[in-house]
Amino acid sequence: MLADSFKSERILVSNKEGIQLETGSIILFITTDGDFGKMEIVSINPEENYKISFNYTVYNNNGSVKTSMDNFGLRGTWAFDFDKGNDEAVRYENDIWSHRIDNFKTYLSPENETLMLLI
Repeated sequence: MLADSFKSERILVSNKEGIQLETGSIILFITTDGDFGKMEIVSINPEENYKISFNYTVYNNNGSVKTSMDNFGLRGTWAFDFDKGNDEAVRYENDIWSHRIDNFKTYLSPENETLMLLI
């Protein structure tokens, strides 16, 4: 089953060699609410603290769209809730965190039992 391939491991966005997560990359995810979704990386801007812009869609169990947005810009060191479609910090509801480690290293980290799969 595909869901068995999803992991709670973070995805490398950038390091000393530069941006590692390519534009057009697709990440499948399972949210904290248990819904499936997909995100497409539109851009990563190192001039804006490695702001990650992405398109995403979250699906209800019947296949209908729960939430969707194009070109959302997630600031570095900020979190996002796919189910609600916002980056208003509610620590126990966040699905991902754009996690800046230092001047070079950035990760996209799952939060609160969210699972991800970079395809």
